Amino acid sequence: LMVVVKADGYGHGMLACAREARVAGADWLGVATPAEALALRDAGDTGPLLAWLYGIEEDLSPLVAADVDVSAQSIDQLSRLAAAAATVERRAQVHLKIDTGLSRNGASAAEWPHLCAAAAEAEQVGALQIVGVWSHFAAADEPGHPATERQIEAFFIAEERARAAGLQPRLRHLSNSAGALVVPEAHLDLVRIGIAAYGIDPAPGIAAMAGV
Repeated sequence: LMVVVKADGYGHGMLACAREARVAGADWLGVATPAEALALRDAGDTGPLLAWLYGIEEDLSPLVAADVDVSAQSIDQLSRLAAAAATVERRAQVHLKIDTGLSRNGASAAEWPHLCAAAAEAEQVGALQIVGVWSHFAAADEPGHPATERQIEAFFIAEERARAAGLQPRLRHLSNSAGALVVPEAHLDLVRIGIAAYGIDPAPGIAAMAGV
């Protein structure tokens, strides 16, 4: 279970929410930006933590040094993470993101094999470790929407291609709050709980469908 505490804990206070999430047993925390991740580390959080949104010129060395897992969706980002790892003399922990249909970010299906090949090469030389493969639902809050099934299928194809490239990610994660509540076949190894962690229904009726 990952509790997402980005955007100042959805306005509730990131540090307080992170502490309560850990006390309640959350295995992972998720944030958008490096600044959020480093603020959590500065506040004393030492548990598994993923950051996924950063600029093209952002220095990634502090994230790697602070043992923050980082998302990558392009060969350029992998190269930057490998350089950061060399700078701090520590292997970068990376989650590769595939765009399965949300079209917000993530590698396209055409780019994915090249990204996996580059990741495998960087892993072989000890620059980074591919911890996870992930994506994000577009319409899980609309039960029965055909996009959800298509995204699950696309995700499994991407995972197969990653393994064919020689990668062995131990975490596969696709589900957001709605997916965690009403798409059990997409729970995989990790679910990312955002708005639902704060008592907000991802969409009217979703919580009731899940019996919570």
